[in-house]
Amino acid sequence: MDSLPSNSILLKWRIQKEERCLRRELILFFDLLELYISVGYDLAFAWQETLVHCKSVRHLDFNQTVTENWEDHGLLHHLKRLEQTFPIERYRFGFTGLVQLYSRGGALTPFIQSFSRFLRQELERDLSGYLRDCPTRANVLMILFFLPPALALLLIPLIQAFQHFSGF
Repeated sequence: MDSLPSNSILLKWRIQKEERCLRRELILFFDLLELYISVGYDLAFAWQETLVHCKSVRHLDFNQTVTENWEDHGLLHHLKRLEQTFPIERYRFGFTGLVQLYSRGGALTPFIQSFSRFLRQELERDLSGYLRDCPTRANVLMILFFLPPALALLLIPLIQAFQHFSGF
């Protein structure tokens, strides 16, 4: 029964690690997508080119959505699928915004910039929280690894001296 809490902690850490990795890849993807769109390419072409040149998004669901019947369904269908099935729910609004703007013919660059900025701010917020907790983690490690030998160095001679003077 003791392994259940440790497994849940390990699972939580694993999920957090995957989310951080996914967020970094999403930032890179949307930065490159923003470059293509700001130059003047259509979203459908920019999406495909971004996938070709951005090797870090291979484990995202983007590649599956593009390669499966791209000619039959088009980008809008795949964006709607990402909007519903993207692994991290709090980022699905980014795909919702892309679907709305792309279907209405709205300006995509400001939205993509703001979504990328949102992802970066969240990454910075997580990093600052991690750095804020780092000294505490380092102190716990120092206590665990250096306190027992230090106590042994102090207490063993004291106990030996006590035994010597008391006659044991």
